[in-house]
Amino acid sequence: MGLRLTLTALLAAACAGPTEEAATAPTPLVITCAQLADRLSAGEDLVVIDVRTPGEWQRGTIEGALLFATSEAQGRIGELDPGQAYAVICAAGTRSARFAGLLVEEGFDSVIDVTDGMNAWYERGQR
Repeated sequence: MGLRLTLTALLAAACAGPTEEAATAPTPLVITCAQLADRLSAGEDLVVIDVRTPGEWQRGTIEGALLFATSEAQGRIGELDPGQAYAVICAAGTRSARFAGLLVEEGFDSVIDVTDGMNAWYERGQR
């Protein structure tokens, strides 16, 4: 009988869906590089953090962006102002999503993940 109750309780918990806390957990805003270009052109107070490797960075980056190389990005969070708005970009979106999520977890309020990355930035002819 005890095993049956335990299984029933586990199934009920698994099927209940996310908790209120999980459902309201903050997440980064997700935008495209075209939307980022529009925001930067409009003069939005936004610091771009590029989380690619130094070799990728040397091929070109967004003017004024900060390089937080993938291998050291997490250790450099203390250099950032939690009150500043940040847009995080990488080559294609995977690394930026990870780092943007980490910033949100660390209490940063205004974090943007540029989902299509520098590859799309270059395809648009941006420099």
